[in-house]
Amino acid sequence: MIFSIEITVSAEQDLSDIFDFIAYEQCLPETAAGLIEKLHKGIASLSYMPERCRCFEQEPWFSLGLRVRYCSSYGIYYTVDKRRCVVRIHHELSNKVDVSRWLKLN
Repeated sequence: MIFSIEITVSAEQDLSDIFDFIAYEQCLPETAAGLIEKLHKGIASLSYMPERCRCFEQEPWFSLGLRVRYCSSYGIYYTVDKRRCVVRIHHELSNKVDVSRWLKLN
């Protein structure tokens, strides 16, 4: 079964922020473009068997069905709506941040 992908405004903003930080603050535009391409491929791969990735283990996100797919040094955080065959991308976050704390703030 193939799932459609919905990317939230927050997830789009995350991608933009990641690109801007690496391209402009670290002066590595080629690296930024390559990373964004990897993240887009990682997101697209979730259209097939999205439940293969593990659930985010902390509450309340575990009960909400939040899952994570790791791609480079980032996690793609998403939920699966099996009834509608939709994967909803909520955020892309660096593995270096305290994700549970960050999610509480947003």
